[in-house]
Amino acid sequence: MVMSIPTKARHGKHLQLLLDHTPEAQHEALIKWVYSYCNTLGHDTDESFLGFLDDYLDLAHILERHTIITPKGLNLKYDLSALISDHVWTVYDIGCASALQHVFFPFATKYIGIDQYSNEGQQFFRSNCEFIKGNFADIYKDLNINRNTSFGIANMSFLYDRDREGNLAAFDACFKHKYVI
Repeated sequence: MVMSIPTKARHGKHLQLLLDHTPEAQHEALIKWVYSYCNTLGHDTDESFLGFLDDYLDLAHILERHTIITPKGLNLKYDLSALISDHVWTVYDIGCASALQHVFFPFATKYIGIDQYSNEGQQFFRSNCEFIKGNFADIYKDLNINRNTSFGIANMSFLYDRDREGNLAAFDACFKHKYVI
């Protein structure tokens, strides 16, 4: 079943959240991509299927509040480098599905969506994003994850995972800062 794209007045909550965090010049492309993605799921799915976006928005707000960039040329009387240092995030989203939640992390150095399933035609609406196909336990060693500046997200992804124990062990080994449920 091919669904029509509703007018702006009829966008649902999830699509509106995405639009609110995407540059306006990309709204039309985002809307088309969301409905194209929903059509590829093979059943009567609309944009309300884009679940967990509220979780990602909450996480993005927390991470953004905890992003510290030391002003250039800061001239302090005492060396406080042990207390003050840049803390910017690379966000790793394990089991990211469509990875549309990347739009909530424009402040991150990088958003890296990782999923076992191909995301053919994946489109990103922020320049700091990339998608990696693979099982996390199989690829995490090649990612060179910095435990101090990386944040791992596994939002319900391990529940549906055939290698739940291996991926959870790899996830715990990689991330000091994380959200897993």
